[in-house]
Amino acid sequence: MLILAVLTAFMGYHARNVEMSYDFANVVSPDDPDMQYFTRFKQTFGEDGNVLVVGMQDKSIYQLQKFKQLQKLTEQVSQVEGVKGVIALPSLVQVVKDTAERKFTTQNIFAPFPQTQSRLDSLLQVVENQHFYNGQIINQKTGATLLAITVDPAYLNSARRVEVMDNISALTEQFTKDTKIQLHYAGLPYVRAVMTTKVASEMKLFLVLALLVTAVTLFIFFRSFYAVLVPMLVISVVVVWVMGTISLFGYKISLLTGLIPSIIVVIGIPNTTYLLARYHFDYRRHGNKVLALTRVISKIGLVNLVNNATTAIGFIVFTFTHIAILYEFGVVAGINIFVTFIISMILVRAVFLLAAANRAPAAPPRCQATEQAAGVLRFYRAPQAPAGILFPHAYTWPLFLGHL
Repeated sequence: MLILAVLTAFMGYHARNVEMSYDFANVVSPDDPDMQYFTRFKQTFGEDGNVLVVGMQDKSIYQLQKFKQLQKLTEQVSQVEGVKGVIALPSLVQVVKDTAERKFTTQNIFAPFPQTQSRLDSLLQVVENQHFYNGQIINQKTGATLLAITVDPAYLNSARRVEVMDNISALTEQFTKDTKIQLHYAGLPYVRAVMTTKVASEMKLFLVLALLVTAVTLFIFFRSFYAVLVPMLVISVVVVWVMGTISLFGYKISLLTGLIPSIIVVIGIPNTTYLLARYHFDYRRHGNKVLALTRVISKIGLVNLVNNATTAIGFIVFTFTHIAILYEFGVVAGINIFVTFIISMILVRAVFLLAAANRAPAAPPRCQATEQAAGVLRFYRAPQAPAGILFPHAYTWPLFLGHL
C-alpha cells in the first residue's frame, strides 16, 4: 500500500506536465521516410495552413470613418504576439517604376492615409486597377473584402494558439461593435483553435458523466455509499496513472488518448464490483472479514486477471500499426489496463481490511416460483432414483402447472 502511494504520487507529479496535442494531422509516424521528407519541405518552403481569414461583406466599409476603423484593426492585429503579418485593404501595395534607380519598387496605396471621402474613392479606384487583387483581397462585384492574418507556426502548434486567437477575436469583436459590420472567420488556425477547446472541454465532460452514471448505478445495486466510494477511489488513482504515463512517454493528449480515462472507468468498475459482490456474499455467509477477502482474492482475482489481460491485448494490437496516434493509444491503454487490475486488487483489499465491516445488503425476497426452481436444482444435484433418471422432467411439472 505504501509503495502504491509513492508510485501514485510520482505519477501525479509527472501528470502536471501533460499537454494537449494541437497537431490533429499527426497520423503518420515521424520516422516514416515520406513524413520526414514532408517535414523538410515545410521547413524550407513554409506551409499555408497558418492563415486566418476574417471576411466582411458590407459596402459601408468604404466610407471614410469605417475605413479608418479597418486600418486601425489591421494595425492592432499585426501587433498581436504570434501574428507574423496581416494583408488587408488598407495595407495593399502597388508596383511602381523607379526611373532614377532603374528598378521596380513597391509603394503603399493608402499612404498617406486619405482624409476625405473623395481621396479615398480615388485610391479605391487604384486598387481596382490592380487586377491581381480582384477575387483575392477584394470582390468588385459584391464589395466583400478580407484580412489575411498569418500566424507563427510556433504559436499555432502549441497551447499559445488559443491565447493568440482570443486576442484577435477581442479586436475583431470590438471592430464589429464600433462599425456594426458582421465578420466571418475561416482558416485552419480558427478551426484548430475551436476544435482544441471543444476536445478539452468534452473530454472532461465525458469523464464526469461516466463517473456520475457509474456512481448512481452502483448505489442502486449495492445501496451503500461505501460501495460507491471504493470504485471511485480506484478509478481516480488509475486516471492519475494514465496522465502520468502519457507524460513519461513524452506523448500528448490527442483525440484518442483523451478517451482513455473514460475507458478506464468502463474497465475498472467491473473489476471492483466483482470483488465487492463476492466479498459481500462471503461475508454475509460466515461474518469473517479476513476469510471473505481471502476467498475474493483467490476466486475473483484470477477472473479479473483474465478479463484485463484479454482487454489489454486487444488495445496492444494497435501498437503494430504505423499510425502514430493509434500506436500511442495502444501503448497507454494496454499498460494502464494492467495497472487497473493491480490497483483494484491492492486498494479493495486494503480498504476492507482497514475499515470496519459494512453490513451487506439484504437479500431480495424470493418468490414462490424461485423457491420451486431452487428445489428442482437441488433435486438434480442429489442422487436420483431410477424413476428420476428415466423421467427427469416429470418432477418439473408442478413448477409449470402452478403458473397455469
